[in-house]
Amino acid sequence: MKLPDFYEFDPLNRLKEKMGIDKNHYGDFSMLVNLSNQLTEAELKQLNSAEGIEISADAIEILDDGTFVYKGNRVLLYIRDVQSYSGRELAPRFHLTYCNTLSGMQKARRFDRYVISTSTDGQFKINIMIGHQPFPEIRPLNVCKQCLSKLNFNRYKSLKMGEQRHQFVADFKISDFFAKYPQSLHAKMPRYNSDNAPLNVYPDSFNKISREMKEKAGWRCQQCGKDYSKEEKGLHTHHINGLKHDNHPSNLKVLCRFCHAQQPNHGHMKGLRTR
Repeated sequence: MKLPDFYEFDPLNRLKEKMGIDKNHYGDFSMLVNLSNQLTEAELKQLNSAEGIEISADAIEILDDGTFVYKGNRVLLYIRDVQSYSGRELAPRFHLTYCNTLSGMQKARRFDRYVISTSTDGQFKINIMIGHQPFPEIRPLNVCKQCLSKLNFNRYKSLKMGEQRHQFVADFKISDFFAKYPQSLHAKMPRYNSDNAPLNVYPDSFNKISREMKEKAGWRCQQCGKDYSKEEKGLHTHHINGLKHDNHPSNLKVLCRFCHAQQPNHGHMKGLRTR
């Protein structure tokens, strides 16, 4: 049996990336896991309290659904410092997603520092700013309506403006949000283990699947758009996640040889004649 080229072996390189190990690190196989992107016990405790953690904007990752992630954990976000005017202040809302409100704040350069939390009791520490002097308080905060609308959380957008939406906000439970959008991005068990994981090989039906994908794409590269109807061998079917046994249409992309060679971990193709 011919061994794969481990320098370009997609499953291994993806695993090393998740473990924080440089793709090109092999050495004496003493691979050390980078734990800098893991929550410490102190951080976890602070996140679950009313205190939260104050961080800078570049420490947050925004997922495709707009929700926020810090070190592999989905979090809430709010602005801690609230200016008081003549003894009155407008309590901030906590945010579930990167909504229009936060987008506007970012454009106005007011989205530099904020507090993240995973506390589910609805109590948050805020600073009432009188002049330049902070007066910390623990207060209940309401969820941002823009966030509910963007996520259409529990069909929020179907509610009438006014009293129905106001009542929805009043009844909102953070625990319901985390039940639908789990705190840990690793909450689900892996689909496969060492005993039942399929081999990363093309199935016998792949040639048929590949041709159907190319026909559906009109024999054009879905990256550069070049027509390969008269040069069929110049068109490939690429597995986006690198798993050759995963032939769901969402994991397949029709690419010419040149565009295929530009995909992650496909450096071995760059030495081939592509155009």
